[in-house]
Amino acid sequence: MFVCVVLLALRADRPGWAVPAGFLAGALRPTGVALAVPAAVELAQRWRRWTPAERLAGAAAVAAPPAGTAAFLWWAGHAFGDALAPLRAQTRPGLRGGVAHDPFTTVVQAVRGLLSGSPADATLLLHLPWIAVAVLLLVAGRRRLPASFTAFAGTMVAVGLTAPGFASFERYAAAGLPLLVTAAALLDTPRRRRVAAVLGAACLVGYSLVAFLHWYVP
Repeated sequence: MFVCVVLLALRADRPGWAVPAGFLAGALRPTGVALAVPAAVELAQRWRRWTPAERLAGAAAVAAPPAGTAAFLWWAGHAFGDALAPLRAQTRPGLRGGVAHDPFTTVVQAVRGLLSGSPADATLLLHLPWIAVAVLLLVAGRRRLPASFTAFAGTMVAVGLTAPGFASFERYAAAGLPLLVTAAALLDTPRRRRVAAVLGAACLVGYSLVAFLHWYVP
């Protein structure tokens, strides 16, 4: 919801509305800080025609998501004695597993797992179709959506690509709202919607199975 408010407020020349929404997004999710990217793009594009008050609000919209994250970390430090504990927790195996990881190394690991008969490593390849879909939607969205939307979606795709083992790539990509907007725009005929529904149901069953076997992190 906060992502929608930020993006729509910026496009509607209401940067002030994006400030509280961006702050709350940054406080609630680590990836909320990525909303500073579209805010910065809109501020740069609209600087000349915005009034001084709108420029100030736009600058605040850029700062709000990082400020929200900082406020949450301050609370964590006050409550638990370690402000960075929430970030360190995400580096544990089974969660994100690290700050950033070379995606090509992940692909090599997956191929080796496939050749050696290691299901846990080989199933990393199951992320590749969704990576391809996300990249294609990013390219298609670039022609249809504002630059700020594309920048935000690209940031979320990059965050997913640099997760060790592509863990939760699909969740990161789904948080890039403009990708979903582009997908919805492309499903503009009944036939396409039916095909998408059938494929979605099949993927739900298949991916649920490998997730229950602990071979795959959706």
